[in-house]
Amino acid sequence: MENRLRNEYRNVNKMKDALAKEGITILPTTSDSLSAWTISILTKDKDSPYSGQTHTISVKIPRDYPLSPPECNFTTPMFHPNVKFTSGEICLNILTKDDWSPAISLISLAQSIAGLCSAPNTDSPLNCDASNLVKNGDVRAVRCICQYYYKGEYTKIK
Repeated sequence: MENRLRNEYRNVNKMKDALAKEGITILPTTSDSLSAWTISILTKDKDSPYSGQTHTISVKIPRDYPLSPPECNFTTPMFHPNVKFTSGEICLNILTKDDWSPAISLISLAQSIAGLCSAPNTDSPLNCDASNLVKNGDVRAVRCICQYYYKGEYTKIK
């Protein structure tokens, strides 16, 4: 596990600039251990209800990594069909034991989570309210609620 995580750390550092262009930052949570990471995702898509928002994900690496997936949770409030609001749990198939592959890197994991932020899967929701609003195309309601939770206050949408 340690060799794999050191390689992941090197790859993340090599790809730092390219990832930043995608709005992704990946860092170990502490300087003395690679068993916990923080992923930050800045949504740059102007059409997204999360546009301009940076969301943080806590990544805990299990002892049997890369044979088992890391545990990932949003630590910033996220109103999203595939995120459980109370815990930040993420519904993403590659985070399950059945669909995880040791070939998945922290970089590809971060890119997959960023992709989920841009394109929610309303067929597999953890937040049914968010899923129903997205399915029904109520863009204004989704934007307002996303901003409310992210900023902690209601912001009028133009």
